[in-house]
Amino acid sequence: MSTAVHRVKNFRCDGGKEFACEKVRRVLSDRSIRLLLSAPNLPVRYGVAQREYHTVVELPRSMLSMSRLPKPMLAQACGSAVYVLSLTGKTPVIGKSQVEMWNCHVMKNLDLLRVYGMECYVYIPKMFRKEF
Repeated sequence: MSTAVHRVKNFRCDGGKEFACEKVRRVLSDRSIRLLLSAPNLPVRYGVAQREYHTVVELPRSMLSMSRLPKPMLAQACGSAVYVLSLTGKTPVIGKSQVEMWNCHVMKNLDLLRVYGMECYVYIPKMFRKEF
């Protein structure tokens, strides 16, 4: 089985200050990655990235709300959300996670995952259920 190595060639953003700063430019140029800036305030041009951003922002808020943890825990919730999304996000290859695509190895151990401050129920389809 061959493993393909993926390399980022271009980094596209909307010209916002979070990515169009000198520090990011330097990091990208050190890795021979071109920074492509699109016109700001045109969400049509960067719809997928904007949806991902909203997922990363809204998921931690939901996690904090459901777990009844205080708002100062938002940074830790963001880290947990991004970790879970990278393990479970969609990829063009069926049966592989984003982590497996980038690192070229299979992730079989999910023991590090824990319930984030709330009860969790597993749905078992009716055909697999047994009486008490």
